Amino acid sequence: MTKHCVVAHRICRTTGKRSFFSDRDARKALGRAQAKREKWQRTETRYYHCRDCDGYHLTSQSRQEHDAAAVLWQELRKIAEESVA
Repeated sequence: MTKHCVVAHRICRTTGKRSFFSDRDARKALGRAQAKREKWQRTETRYYHCRDCDGYHLTSQSRQEHDAAAVLWQELRKIAEESVA
C-alpha cells in the first residue's frame, strides 16, 4: 500500500480552490503539481496570496493575467452586492 502524501490545505469559500496555509506549503504543492504533470497538460507555474481566505492558491496564469482577472472579479462582486442592496 502506497502512502499518499498531500500538502495540508482547506478550500477557499470564495474561489473553491485549494487554499494552502503558508507560502512554504504552497511552494511544496507547486513542486509536486509540476512534477506530476505531463507536458501537454496545464501546469501551475506560481502561487499567490488570496485576500479572501488569507491562504495561498496555485495558478497557471501569469501575474499579469491573474491581476486582470482579479480586477474583473472585484468589479463583478461589487455589482452583485449593489443589486442585492
